[in-house]
Amino acid sequence: MDTPRKWLPTGKPWSSSKPATSWRAASATWTCDAIDAAFAEGRIAEEERYAQVEEELTDAYLAYREPWRQSAKAGDEAEWRWARELILDALPGAGGTFLDVGCANGYLMECAQRWGRERGLRLEPYGVDISWRLTSLARRRLPHWTDRIYEGNIVSWIPPRPFDLVNTGLDYVPPGRRRELVQHILRDVLAPGGRLVLRPERYREGVPTPADQLEELGFDPQGVIEARHPTNGEIRTTAWLAAP
Repeated sequence: MDTPRKWLPTGKPWSSSKPATSWRAASATWTCDAIDAAFAEGRIAEEERYAQVEEELTDAYLAYREPWRQSAKAGDEAEWRWARELILDALPGAGGTFLDVGCANGYLMECAQRWGRERGLRLEPYGVDISWRLTSLARRRLPHWTDRIYEGNIVSWIPPRPFDLVNTGLDYVPPGRRRELVQHILRDVLAPGGRLVLRPERYREGVPTPADQLEELGFDPQGVIEARHPTNGEIRTTAWLAAP
């Protein structure tokens, strides 16, 4: 059998003899960094940047069977919950509409509603993703929410309705457009008083936290949320901003 091989924007191949599920997951972030470098150097256009990242990440997600891995999270179900449930602490009230940007297979949509119900919160989930393959998968998995799952690029997407809580990552767009992304969500995607919460990240000494990343873009985070892992004590952290 031929060794799996993926060509990068630099023209340099990356290859591995490991099973596809291992080598795709291990290389996806590295490859996306190379794609962003190619865009920054002017070797590819912005639309090509989005297309290449979509292909790389979607291929990696679809190599797995576990629903949380199809939503970009390694580990087990407990790890998934620790890594994502804390975004509900940013909800401005006892319920409302929730938009997951980069919703992939829709697993966070259904988990957020279930976790919210356990907290006494009434959450109505929606999702948007740039990948038609992932939005198609999400609609097949969640047929009762087919009209809540949208295909689009969040930096320019105009939603059919405003949302009370929007979860997003900054890395969905190139570094030079991240401030614009935050401004767009605050102005055009959130309801008045709604909140933008960043995808939680593992705390690492010397690595900018989500709050740091917002400050670097010129925003003053209005809330910081942390969750400690139940067994190893590691911390996940995120930050949120409120729409006017």
